Amino acid sequence: MSQSASKVALITGCDTEDGIGQAVCHELLQRGYRIYATGLALGNMESLKKSRPESVHTMVMDVTKEEEVQRVVAEVGIRTCRCGNWESRGCCHRVPLLTRLP
Repeated sequence: MSQSASKVALITGCDTEDGIGQAVCHELLQRGYRIYATGLALGNMESLKKSRPESVHTMVMDVTKEEEVQRVVAEVGIRTCRCGNWESRGCCHRVPLLTRLP
């Protein structure tokens, strides 16, 4: 597996087709990322999901609700970490928003 194929991104604000969230998703898909796209309504992310169903996973999340953010981050961590302990510093890493891409 190539390095980029193993990369995962959790992106917020993906429920507007012409918005920045979906634009970021499309760019990262071009770079080989697996995407967890979030927004307030799953229906608004349907075309994004259909564009690459094997690489795009959609989830409802309201970023103003801490419990929803924690739930989604935990779920993505559990789904994507191969070491069994997604919070382990030596395994899976969280990177800040707007981290510069390689």
